[in-house]
Amino acid sequence: MINLINNKRGVTLIEILLTLTILGIIIIPLTNLFVNTVKNNKRSEDLMIATSISQKYMERILSHQVIADEGDEFTEEDYKSFKVIVKEKIEKYRNEEDKEILYEIKLTVKKNDKVILDNITGYVIEEMTD
Repeated sequence: MINLINNKRGVTLIEILLTLTILGIIIIPLTNLFVNTVKNNKRSEDLMIATSISQKYMERILSHQVIADEGDEFTEEDYKSFKVIVKEKIEKYRNEEDKEILYEIKLTVKKNDKVILDNITGYVIEEMTD
C-alpha cells in the first residue's frame, strides 16, 4: 500500500486509454441525447406553426374572407416555407330551396413539400346567389 502512494513514475498508457474509453462511453450517449432533443424541438416548433396557420386559414374560410376551392394553395406571409392546401371541399347538405350549401373543408399544411398537418376539417355554409 505504501508503495502505491510513493509511486512517482506518472500516468501509464493503460490508465490514459482506460480514462478515454470511459469518457467515450459517457459522452457518446449524451451527444445523441442532445441531437435528438434539438430534432424534437424543431418538429414541435413546425407543428405549432402549422397548427396556428391552419387555424388562421380555416377561420378566414369560415368567415368568408377567403373563398376556398379544392386544390387552392395559400402561402403564409410570415412563414414562406409553409403552404396551406385545400385538400377537399365536399358538399354535405343542400337545403330544399338551394339557397344554402353546407361544405366540409379539409386542409393540409406542408413545409417544403413535407406534410406537417393533414385533414384539418371545418364546415362552412355558403349562400347561393342568383
